Formats: sequence, C-alpha cells, structure tokens
Amino acid sequence: MPGTVLIIASESTRREQLREELKELDCRVVAASHAEEGVEQAARVAPDVVLLENGVSEHDPLEVCRRLRVELPAARLPYIMLLPPESRRIDRAAWNDLVRALVGSA
Repeated sequence: MPGTVLIIASESTRREQLREELKELDCRVVAASHAEEGVEQAARVAPDVVLLENGVSEHDPLEVCRRLRVELPAARLPYIMLLPPESRRIDRAAWNDLVRALVGSA
C-alpha cells in the first residue's frame, strides 16, 4: 500500500505543485492550508510523512511540529520543512540542537 504524505502549505498553488510532483511516487497526498487544518488532517489520516512549508498561517513550522507531537504522541512522524532560500543564513548548529531537542522529546 502506498504511503500517505501530508502537505501543509498556505498557498494553494504551492500545494498543487507539490501534489503534482508527488503523483510520480504513487503515494496518497492530503493537503492542508493552515496549521489547525494540518493537525486535524494528521489525526484523521495518520500520514507517513509531513511536508511543512515555512510561514504556514499564524504558526512557525517548528510550532506546528510540536503541536503534531502533542496531538499524536504515538506517531513518530518525520517532517520535511520547506524553507525559502533566504533561510540558509540560519546557523546549522542551532538547527542541529533543535532537531536533537525535537527527537529527544518524542
């Protein structure tokens, strides 16, 4: 059975672009336009992976990851954050610490 991918992206064109790209992988794609909807969809469909775009509604992507971990404590969902090119200025050491903290809290 193909896996399920949850896309959380605020722009409909971006959601559709990702959906089209994922069609080639023969996976089920579920999309949400904001954080609340993404958490609801995750609880409903139990995705295998979450593609999370930066700037999703009122929450930053890390807060959405935390909320998903709280709402779905049994799930060990991998997250792929889709960040804009200008985010490269983020210090890699800080991201490594953050990833360790998120993984350690699961």
